[in-house]
Amino acid sequence: MALLSLVFGPSLAMAGSQEDYTLDSTPLRTADTSSPRATLQSFLNNLGEVIDDQRRGQFSVKTGRAFLRAINALDFSTTPNGDSWLVRTRRVLLLQELLGRIELPPEQEIPGEKAEADGAVTEWTIPNTAITIAIVDVGPREGEFLFSADTVQRLHRFYESVKELPPKPGAVVGLYDQWLGTDTGPLALEEEVRNRLRPVDTSSPRSTMEGFLDSVNRAYVLVTEADAALRATPPTLTRQEAREI
Repeated sequence: MALLSLVFGPSLAMAGSQEDYTLDSTPLRTADTSSPRATLQSFLNNLGEVIDDQRRGQFSVKTGRAFLRAINALDFSTTPNGDSWLVRTRRVLLLQELLGRIELPPEQEIPGEKAEADGAVTEWTIPNTAITIAIVDVGPREGEFLFSADTVQRLHRFYESVKELPPKPGAVVGLYDQWLGTDTGPLALEEEVRNRLRPVDTSSPRSTMEGFLDSVNRAYVLVTEADAALRATPPTLTRQEAREI
């Protein structure tokens, strides 16, 4: 539920609390990733369930499980900070925006369980795109078909290429922009924390110089703002707060 609140914000808080206790008859069900067709449909169906619940204001634990199943259709193994739930949420919403704007082939043309069982298919790419669903070769999810690591890593680039396209009839788009929100949105807050903890990259002369200049410039802004706050009438900072800055 906390994860859903990062996506839909206040709409979740206003949802009817009685729905939190809706009985889920299959609480241990996972995303169906047995073939490219199953993975694509699993992603669309589970995220569609979340969107439908959001429209009705009826979030529940069952909704949260559907959102996690949608997330589990993606391979985050090469995505920077791919263990962050905010990063994962961002990629899921980017993929949803893409699929809401591009044409998908008829279901029967997407490799299903028979093609997978025959060993004839190890990956499938949506026609006229670079969005690929591929089998995982190693690791705990070996044998599953997921939106490939390369696809997930490049979703933001794909989105920039299609965001001006009109949505398909009946498709829901705009959730990504809604989630980004303002500079105080969840992604901005996490990036601010990461930037504060990030050391200077000294892997090359250029990165060392850029890191030095960036740090000095940010320090200058902080000192200037603190000085202005002390000189204000009345001051908006104490001297102790200014020293800490």
